[in-house]
Amino acid sequence: MAKDKVKVWHDEEADILYISLKEGPAVDSEEAEEGIRVEYGLQGEVVGVEIEGISRLLASSIIKIIEKAGISEKATTA
Repeated sequence: MAKDKVKVWHDEEADILYISLKEGPAVDSEEAEEGIRVEYGLQGEVVGVEIEGISRLLASSIIKIIEKAGISEKATTA
């Protein structure tokens, strides 16, 4: 049995990150939360995840990590 490979695409222009978890068509989808859509295959399995506004989301996460680590702005610009 072949193992599915996770594949990731980033559309810079649309600012969307797509994560393909399983080979095969998506036949249904739902918005899990604002800007995050989960796609389902023929048997209800998750086949992919689409994240809109990924740049903004990553920037926000990185800022939180820097603040939590106590890194000052001076240290990052020196």
